[in-house]
Amino acid sequence: PASPADLRQALFATRLSDIAYMCSESEVSAALLAEGLELLHFSAQSVDRSRALPQWYLARSAKDASGVGPVDGIFCVFRGTACWTDVVRDLMATPVEHNKLHFHSGFLSGVRDDVILRQALASHLVSRKALFLIGHSLGGSLALTVPCAGILPTQFSGPITIVAIGSPAVLHGMPDLNQLPSCATRARIL
Repeated sequence: PASPADLRQALFATRLSDIAYMCSESEVSAALLAEGLELLHFSAQSVDRSRALPQWYLARSAKDASGVGPVDGIFCVFRGTACWTDVVRDLMATPVEHNKLHFHSGFLSGVRDDVILRQALASHLVSRKALFLIGHSLGGSLALTVPCAGILPTQFSGPITIVAIGSPAVLHGMPDLNQLPSCATRARIL
């Protein structure tokens, strides 16, 4: 049975996943404030055919002086399928090799090709701060791909929790655990 803390964390992650479907930075920022988080970066869905990247946001805890608020950490939340470019990404299931692992090509390209995502993670991840990678459906698969593909900064040593809600598989076949980046093997996955 799940612990009450795990159930609260899953419910919180579900609310954050729902916020990822909002279309404007101001909507996302207001909804996050209501959850005790501060928006750090919002990357809207790109519909440019040459650079069709998924929508996501990065937030951090916004505790007041009393310390009331969510767990102190960084929250990277990916939106699930919501438009035609997401459907195309979902259908790009051909295996592609990356760092000796075989990934769903659509999920891998969604995070690997996003320079802004990598820059935002590098600039906001403090080595020991907790990182939460969250998403629903396509978004959860993108969240799972981040540590498996080695997208996180190498100096990051904090705890990682991934909440993937109803998400398809990211890897083709069962990987040898020795081939996974260390951040992927230490991640807690819900």
